[in-house]
Amino acid sequence: GGGGGGGGGGGRGWPVYGAHMLSPRDAELLLQYLSAPYVRIPLLLDFFADPLRIQALSQPRLQSALECALFEPGPWQAEAVRPLPDTIPVKKEEREALLSTPVGLLFHELVHSPEGLVVP
Repeated sequence: GGGGGGGGGGGRGWPVYGAHMLSPRDAELLLQYLSAPYVRIPLLLDFFADPLRIQALSQPRLQSALECALFEPGPWQAEAVRPLPDTIPVKKEEREALLSTPVGLLFHELVHSPEGLVVP
């Protein structure tokens, strides 16, 4: 199949983010990953590392969704150091204080868990 720029093609049934370029299973995985806070970034980067899936990023709406997930600032915290949680999962009333970052979610992942994002 040749693709070509935008135009034609009935994308019926796949109104979300250019998902018509993904298998139904992959589209479902993508939606699950987009809704998974705190693990979203490594899951999405691993998802699109697949040569077949990366082609779906030719769709501007899917590109935009990925960019929003990667560069979402997340809960902001002025101090670089924060206390460690006493319990896992973190209590709802403590989430913002314990799971915030002064630099944004992607940068935080790169500093504190690069192995989940960068594969040699």
